[in-house]
Amino acid sequence: STWGSRMLLLALFAQAIAVPTTSLTDKSLHLNVEKSELIIPPLSADPPVGFVLVGRADVAVDRYQGFTQSLQHELSQNVSAIIVIRPDLDEIDVTLSELEEKYNVTDIFFIAHSMTDGGIICQDYLKQFPSKARGLILLESFLQRKHRPDVPECLSKISVQPVRSLHYPLGFLADHTHDCNGTNVVQYPVPVLTIAGELDGVVRVTRVAEAFYTQRVLSNRTFDYFAVIRGLNHASVFNVTTASQAPPLVASRDLRAEKSVSSLWADIGQTIRAFVVSQLFHETADISRIHEEAADFFDPILEAFVVQEGNWFFTGYDDEHGSSLWAANAQRRLSEPLPPNFVWDNNPTNEFRLTCDEDKIPPYYRQKHRAAVERNGNVLSTSTIAQLRFIEVSVVETAAGLNGWANIKEEKLNILNTLLDDGSDYVSAIEIATKMASRQMVFNVSGVDSPASLDDGNKCQKINQLSYQWALNHSASSSVNRFSTVGVPMSLQPDKTPTIPAGPFWIWSYLEYSQNANQLNVTSYGTFFSTDSNPYGAGTHYCKLLSPARVVEWIYVDGLRAHHAL
Repeated sequence: STWGSRMLLLALFAQAIAVPTTSLTDKSLHLNVEKSELIIPPLSADPPVGFVLVGRADVAVDRYQGFTQSLQHELSQNVSAIIVIRPDLDEIDVTLSELEEKYNVTDIFFIAHSMTDGGIICQDYLKQFPSKARGLILLESFLQRKHRPDVPECLSKISVQPVRSLHYPLGFLADHTHDCNGTNVVQYPVPVLTIAGELDGVVRVTRVAEAFYTQRVLSNRTFDYFAVIRGLNHASVFNVTTASQAPPLVASRDLRAEKSVSSLWADIGQTIRAFVVSQLFHETADISRIHEEAADFFDPILEAFVVQEGNWFFTGYDDEHGSSLWAANAQRRLSEPLPPNFVWDNNPTNEFRLTCDEDKIPPYYRQKHRAAVERNGNVLSTSTIAQLRFIEVSVVETAAGLNGWANIKEEKLNILNTLLDDGSDYVSAIEIATKMASRQMVFNVSGVDSPASLDDGNKCQKINQLSYQWALNHSASSSVNRFSTVGVPMSLQPDKTPTIPAGPFWIWSYLEYSQNANQLNVTSYGTFFSTDSNPYGAGTHYCKLLSPARVVEWIYVDGLRAHHAL
């Protein structure tokens, strides 16, 4: 209860409070019981800069005391600081007024830890009242997607659903009704410092990489800065080093820190001080250096998500716009080696589409999309069709494609509405469902002998093995070394064919992940139809592809949980 938590907090601070009081003028550390806020008074008589820290809802404010005192010491190199630690922003205007009236505080920074209350509360408050602060510091949290105008505009379309009629008894929706393709530009009214923990198992660093890409690359918000604290997990901020001390949500998800708590607090403090100095005194050298180090850290993550996968959340693409370079090149990996004297052109292409699109499939009744191979002399060009999958829908639920309402559950619109944006789960796609021409078709177009046996073997497994290797080759060496030591490796298994080898049963059979004590087994579903089979699917080879971005997340975060947990 609220009363019980206040009594607990009061007991915890009974020895630290000389005289119980709610006044901000007392120079000793003290607790405001009515507001459940802990006040760290300034170290000097100079007019202080004010900091309001809002932490996790399941962590008592006193757990942040050590961190904030360390931060205050670091800040003292440039400014005097008074820090107020709160569980929420209830009656925050009263606190801000008291800071101004009793301490002459004119500059305020908000620090938000985690996405369990703190990060969300503070960013929402300053979105509404930007004049209240000089900047927002998101510590192991991030600006949510809702601050990109494209996203709420997209979500507003969810009220428009397929309509059943005599002509369309399976439901009809006009094409482009649910389009959610956009610029992905961020609009937020105050400068933001975002600090990621390299080993944060609760708010994953790959979600912070998405924020980096949208704020700095797409939006050119040069007044926003990013930092990645090496060796930092989630619990160290509030001075917890074992799972038994941590709240259940942290204990079950967090990774193990690789530096001492005091060292990590010093790293965070130096980063916050650099940001504060940049905002108050326009001295940007230190924060720019820290930001560039973060940018270097994010580079391989961006390559995997933006270029190879074409991730919708990074790019602004949707189910009918954009492309995946990995899916484009998959056609070539499937088809090699080519017939003698034949070569590829330099421009493999791919386009995102709903894989169930057909002229008789509800609710859009769009034309079907197929992979293509073309020949110009001895040069071959290719194009493929792909869909990123972020949630799973069963073939029974979709009635093998005849349920228009179920078919659109995998649109970006519904995914944004369904998945939590708190950094707890994967940002990458479960799979890249890819429609390719068969190797037999490639040889057929080349005008050479083209038996069906050209597609024998585990073609999808081979491509997925290359995805795993790509991620190992491109990820940060420190992350790969850690993964090689304590991570659970992936093992790519032989391909499966759907029980019924037909389009709908391939579409709604997902890439399988099965973990045991020693490895994560990954199994693809593939289908092949020879050039002399039913004309509907003749000359195709479809694969459920493992995204390099999913492997990167496994290397950096999820593959460490078994043996490198808190």
